[in-house]
Amino acid sequence: MYHLERLWIWLTRLTCCRGFGIQSPSAYSFVRYVVNEHYPYYAYADLCQQLPNISKRERKLGEFFFRLANFAQAERWICCQSSPHWLAPYVQTACKRTQLTHLQPCNIPSLTPFEQPVVLHLQEVEHAEEIFEQLLSKFNAHTILLVNEVSKSAHARQLWHRLQQDKRVGVTFDLYYCGVAFFDSARPKQHYVINF
Repeated sequence: MYHLERLWIWLTRLTCCRGFGIQSPSAYSFVRYVVNEHYPYYAYADLCQQLPNISKRERKLGEFFFRLANFAQAERWICCQSSPHWLAPYVQTACKRTQLTHLQPCNIPSLTPFEQPVVLHLQEVEHAEEIFEQLLSKFNAHTILLVNEVSKSAHARQLWHRLQQDKRVGVTFDLYYCGVAFFDSARPKQHYVINF
């Protein structure tokens, strides 16, 4: 089933491969060397042995999160609500200083604004909108927002489009399985659909 899904995604996003048509050097670099880097990183084999029972899709996402953690070098990777058991090994192998923490919605008001680079990972699309609105005032230009399953349902696609239109959001990448948003307002607003 995974291979049929991958084939369908690949065919529908054929013109969005490996940075084709992206004019921005920073966006092109992110797509080529973070999103679609095919070079087998040093830790992939170890992580494969450590986590032998995860699915191909989970491994694909884990390797992307590994590259994203390596790219971001964030102080914290904050998961809203629960996270899969395989996420922490991928993130913390890529960047030893990144602390993976979980955040419940009831704890959001007590958070201080982020001063360091942070990756905020919204796990469940159903609650992503209310959590995003509460956390928006805490973001800085180095915050990276990850939203799971942005193409899963009409509600998820609608939320993703609303997030893209927000004036505080700069560059976004739709990877089908997840979306990545940057809040650096110095860069012009751009939205990319990527064949990941």
